[in-house]
Amino acid sequence: MYIKEITIDGFKSYAQQTVVNKFDAHFNAITGLNGSGKSNILDSICFVLGISNLTQVRATHLQELIYKGGNAGITKATVSITFDNMDKNQSPLGYQEYEEITITRQISVGNKHKYLINGQNATAQRVSDLFCSVKLNVNNPNFLIMQGKITKVLNMKPVEVLSMIEEAAGTKTYDIKKANSLKTIEHKNSKLNEIERVIKEDINPAIERLKQERSAYIEYQKCEREYLHLHKVSLAFKFYQADQAVQKSKSVNEGVEKEYQDLTENIEQIENKIELLKKEINVCVANMENSQNDEEMNKYESELKQNRMELAKLTSELNNIKSNLKTDTKRQDEIKKSIKDNEKSIDAKETQFNEMKSNVENLEKDLALAEQNLKKAQKEYEALCCGFVIDEDTSQVQTIQDQILNTKNKISERQTSVKKAQIKLENALKESEKLKNELQADTKNYEEAKKNFESRKIEHDLLKTELDSLNYQSNRWEELNSRRNQLSNQIYNLNEKIQIIGAKYPQLNFDYKNPEPNFDRSKVKGLVCSLFKIKDTRFSTAIETAAGGRLFNLVVDTDKTGKLILQKGELRRKVTIAPMNQIRGNPPSERVVRTAKDLVGSDRVHTALSLIEYDPVYQTVMEYVFGTKLICFDLDSAKSVAFHPQIMTTTITIDGDQFDPEGTLSGGARGERANFLARINELKQAKEELSTREKEMLGVNSDLKKEKEVSIQYTRLKNDYDLKANQLNLAKLNLEQTTHHQKLEKLNNLNEEIKTQQEESQSSNSELENLRTKLVDLENKVKNNTDIEKEKENGQKKITEAKANLENKQMSSSQLQQDYKSINMDIDVLRKEIHGYTEELEKLEENAKSLNEEIDCKTGQIDKLKEEEDKIIGKLNERKEVIREKNREIDSKNKECDRLEKEKNSIELKIKELAHKKADLKDHLKSYEKTLDILMRENSWIEEEKKLFGQSNSIYDFSKQNIKEIDHRLHELKNRKEKLSKQVDVRAMGMLAKKEEHYEELTKRRQIVLKDRATLETTIEDLEKIKTQVLIKAFESINKDLGNIFKTLLPGAFAKLEWVNRNSLLDGVEFKVAFGDVWKESLTELSGGQRSLVALSLILSLLLYKPAPLYILDEVDAALDTSHTQNIGLMIKKYFKKSQFVIVSLKDGMFNNANVLFRTKLIDGVSTIQRYEQKKKGTNERERDYTALNDQTNLRR
Repeated sequence: MYIKEITIDGFKSYAQQTVVNKFDAHFNAITGLNGSGKSNILDSICFVLGISNLTQVRATHLQELIYKGGNAGITKATVSITFDNMDKNQSPLGYQEYEEITITRQISVGNKHKYLINGQNATAQRVSDLFCSVKLNVNNPNFLIMQGKITKVLNMKPVEVLSMIEEAAGTKTYDIKKANSLKTIEHKNSKLNEIERVIKEDINPAIERLKQERSAYIEYQKCEREYLHLHKVSLAFKFYQADQAVQKSKSVNEGVEKEYQDLTENIEQIENKIELLKKEINVCVANMENSQNDEEMNKYESELKQNRMELAKLTSELNNIKSNLKTDTKRQDEIKKSIKDNEKSIDAKETQFNEMKSNVENLEKDLALAEQNLKKAQKEYEALCCGFVIDEDTSQVQTIQDQILNTKNKISERQTSVKKAQIKLENALKESEKLKNELQADTKNYEEAKKNFESRKIEHDLLKTELDSLNYQSNRWEELNSRRNQLSNQIYNLNEKIQIIGAKYPQLNFDYKNPEPNFDRSKVKGLVCSLFKIKDTRFSTAIETAAGGRLFNLVVDTDKTGKLILQKGELRRKVTIAPMNQIRGNPPSERVVRTAKDLVGSDRVHTALSLIEYDPVYQTVMEYVFGTKLICFDLDSAKSVAFHPQIMTTTITIDGDQFDPEGTLSGGARGERANFLARINELKQAKEELSTREKEMLGVNSDLKKEKEVSIQYTRLKNDYDLKANQLNLAKLNLEQTTHHQKLEKLNNLNEEIKTQQEESQSSNSELENLRTKLVDLENKVKNNTDIEKEKENGQKKITEAKANLENKQMSSSQLQQDYKSINMDIDVLRKEIHGYTEELEKLEENAKSLNEEIDCKTGQIDKLKEEEDKIIGKLNERKEVIREKNREIDSKNKECDRLEKEKNSIELKIKELAHKKADLKDHLKSYEKTLDILMRENSWIEEEKKLFGQSNSIYDFSKQNIKEIDHRLHELKNRKEKLSKQVDVRAMGMLAKKEEHYEELTKRRQIVLKDRATLETTIEDLEKIKTQVLIKAFESINKDLGNIFKTLLPGAFAKLEWVNRNSLLDGVEFKVAFGDVWKESLTELSGGQRSLVALSLILSLLLYKPAPLYILDEVDAALDTSHTQNIGLMIKKYFKKSQFVIVSLKDGMFNNANVLFRTKLIDGVSTIQRYEQKKKGTNERERDYTALNDQTNLRR
């Protein structure tokens, strides 16, 4: 198989489709200037052959193989090679029937590529297998000799040269397989050790333990067998009972069906009788109607009807009048009550008004006195300034002598007044003593009246105290009721909101049943997500990511509680339980947090625990859930913190992206779960608000209940209070009307007069003393001539004090005047209301009088109509007696008809009962049949053995067996089984057999492994011997070809390979070169060209050992002179007659020996090719006959 044609399109420097055809089957040369694209032809061949090491085609990635890297409008590179396949001995496996094989490889921008074999798509492996079958493995290319290969061989050590011989001989594969085999032996040794360990540590102890448990298990099996036998008998009895019930139900059903038919026939007979009676009744009714149509009777009935219509009309009018009267009477009562209330208010206001009026008058007096004192002080000061003084009584400016005279006159007047007052006082005292004596003689009636009054007063005051203590407010009920309605709406909205969130997030609902009686549900704390709040909702996504799967862990107080919940809580979904006594928290260290804040800023990073609120009781739980995780604001901060060598902890951004110091980054879109914790916070707030509102609702309901009770109590007490107030007023009036009370009032008045006279006498005596003192002062002033300046200062001080006093009085007077006017206006309003009420009351009384007159009139008319009605009714009754007789006959027939109807209904009821009974029997039958069906489906043995159920002397002879005892024994066996199952491993026998089988299996496997290891070791020893033999044979053949090739390349010289160690070839080989009979000590004694020929000879001798159909040489003659280059061409023709050579060379000596020469050129950046066929002319001379098949063989299609 050899290359016939190559088509290149878009590959490297070949921008356009170029066809290189008519390759010679033996020797082809390619030449051209550097950069013209000659080596690219060799690269295109390697490209099709499937090369994976791109450095051999001078590229770093596949896209560089496209013209200008795909940037010049050409986006794909395609190379097709057509191989001649006429020689079937060298055909690839599976392609012997093809005379030509065309293989195409194409790559596109984006590293898309494909293979084609004869125009059909193929895989890269298939193409590789095709070439490998003809010794063209491009990834181990012995057929490809590139630039630098010769230099590399010259620099090889002896062991490396030997490695090339091993590669050519094929023993290298053996070395690889030997290494793999040694690894396999090592693996089997480890397996042997593991088997020994398992047998010793696991299998043998387990077998011993299971043997010890065998006896306990045998007892368990005995219980199991007995349980199964008795259970089978119990099931058989249930089946037998159900079967008997089915037979009995069918028999009963037949009797019910017969009774049902009989009753149906009875109903038909009764219906016929009823129909006959109805016909007779219709005849009687027709006769009666004829009697009722009598003209005289119709006349009476018409008159009666007219009379009753008038009577109804008058009665209605009378009722309306009475209703209006009742309404007016009620309104009168309301008005009287309003007038009474207003009068009470007026009394209270007038009392307050009078008190205020007195205060106003007193204040006006004080104000006038203050003005008077100011004027007096000013006048005294002016008089002092002029040398006069002011008389304190007359306020006149006088001299001191005039004042002395006036004072003496006043003293005389006061002495006279004192004597008169003394006389009046003595008379009053005498009168008082007389009344006291009279009062002692007449006390009986007064004491009774007083006692009655005081008793009423105590009762009145007690009720008033009770009323005041109730603190009743008339509008309190409306306020509470309004608040209850408001709270009801809020609670409804909150419940609806909670239900919506609960339905959207069902994982928040955790329901369980009490695992044991009186279970304390406070031990179950709830899901983790319900135990904390997020301080700032911006961090919701980050907190959720930090918590991860632990967000829905169930927190309980202890592991014991968790076990109870799992085993007996009847959970509806899987849940992970976190017992608070078992979990351990891992809080972040202060050093790590401080370092993180210093790194990115204290406001850019936070611990997860610092962003949530929770009960300190759950500190360990929160540390367990969130641990050392840190929350950052952005990706850069999170990345810096996570991978800092002094931090190295997991960080999470507020968007939920997570950085793990182990190198994991997770995040991305989170959908609607992003605000999950925010919704949980919203749910918690709703629940808290709901709890608050419900508590408030309880309080409001309680207050309403209390308010209702208070209202009832207030109404009762108010009625009692009003009654007691009336009684108190009557008692007071009786007390005031007694003679004793009137005398007592007179005595009190005398006592007041006595007190007044005594006060007046004292005042007069005091004034008299003051006048005497004043007289003495005035006389002293005359005698001593008092300092006028001091008097002026006192006068100025009095003016200041009088002014201040006047201003205070004026302010008090202004405020009091306003209050006085306000109360006066209130009294006027109340009086106007009373006046209006009085006018309305008068009108209502007049209207009531008129209505009473109408009532009397209407009542007379009604009585007259009733008399007429009685007369008409008497006449009608006479006519109706005849009709009644007929009615009695009809009634008799109707009763008979009703009796038959009742009998019919009774029978129909029985039929319905029978129908229900039939349905019940049907249901019972179906139930029993279903029981039979279930028992037979669940227990296949029943079908075969049911014929024995209930038979005597069989295992199912139920007459000789006590089913209750069997059920009791089953219960005991079940408990015993459960107890044994906890004490022993019920799988002991099976596990023992499995363990013994496992032991046998491991023993067999150990023998197999030992045998395999021995086989591998023997095979390695045998192959070592074969390898040495094959290698020596290959060495001798290659050494012989080396000498012949080198002799051809360099006539007169000889080269060979020798063992470094004469005892062993495996230590390596080295070159030996001789010129004539002189052997060189080393290759360093040779010229560069001669050394290159030695290396080239070795390479060609290796190729000759196992020749391939194609060889590619890329400028291997670069370091050789012209004569040596020409010898290479002769050597190829001499030794490689069955292989095709494609050689790139720049020297004539090489390509002159080629049968076909391809010359490349670069025109406008695009490579072109010309083909030349070379023919021999003469014995030692070659003449080139350049027959250009095309002027430009760069065929563009």
